[in-house]
Amino acid sequence: MIKKKINILNTVFYILIILGTLLLLINPKIVIDYIKNAVNLCFNILIPSIFPLLVFSSLFIETGLANDIGKLFNKIIKPIFNLNGSCAIAIILGIIAGYPIGAKIALDLYNNGNCNKSEAERILAFCNNCSPSFIIGGIGVAIFGSVKIGALLYFSQIVASIIVGIAFGHLWKDNLNNNSYSNIIFKRKSIVNSLVISVKSSAINMAYICGFVCFFSVIIGLVNGYMIFDNISVFLSNFLPISRVYIKQLLVGFLELANGVNASTTIPSAIQLFILAIVIGWSGLSVHFQVFAILSNSCLNKRAYIIGKTLQGFLSAFITLIFLYIFN
Repeated sequence: MIKKKINILNTVFYILIILGTLLLLINPKIVIDYIKNAVNLCFNILIPSIFPLLVFSSLFIETGLANDIGKLFNKIIKPIFNLNGSCAIAIILGIIAGYPIGAKIALDLYNNGNCNKSEAERILAFCNNCSPSFIIGGIGVAIFGSVKIGALLYFSQIVASIIVGIAFGHLWKDNLNNNSYSNIIFKRKSIVNSLVISVKSSAINMAYICGFVCFFSVIIGLVNGYMIFDNISVFLSNFLPISRVYIKQLLVGFLELANGVNASTTIPSAIQLFILAIVIGWSGLSVHFQVFAILSNSCLNKRAYIIGKTLQGFLSAFITLIFLYIFN
């Protein structure tokens, strides 16, 4: 049965590859503007904002600073998230630094012996979040002209991620039950080696990030150019109690976060904020494949990450409605 499902998925994937290639050959100009925008995004925003954080977050771990900080946080982190104190740096930077810093830190912690496999996989489930600058500035202010709306969406995401982290820490079943800080084998490196490793790994991961941003810009270009999601959303609106505008936003946001956000209406209705919260919490396939690229040479299982992001999307949406009700 499982083999049959895998074969069906492979067949669908092969069809999509052939279809995408044909659509590009028929009208290659349709994606040119999207690629140009993606390249500008990479060089003008992503590299300046993400690359330094990738390097410094890696230095935290390679030099042993995360290990030293962990001793201070162990008594707090352990009972709440069932993680050792060294993982505190992943939680903190995962909340404030944005994608895909949390995933990179989780892998570095595991590779350097700061945490075990179970802890690293559970960190992935809730420590890879959208940055406050993007949500508050790029969504709240730029789209709705409101810092309050941006803050509401941001805190909804963080509350949801913390709930996922607590749930995974105490309910997620694995084969590694001993997560005590005293059993962690940490490998401390010299400052020179730490810097070399941090810059090298961060540059490679930055290339992965930019590559997937460009690739998914091509996908979005094809989808928009041939009005694929427009037609699907019109069809689905006949059966679902939701406007085709919001259905299209969910479809686009499923693929890529920024385009899903840009599909927002400028009216901050409850349903619009509900949809946005799902899109932000889910993060989009583009972000997920950036994470998969970072994890490509590791033994960490991606199942917890996908389940965590799915839960976070829906939790963020319902928490947003609760906040709207409380704060009117």
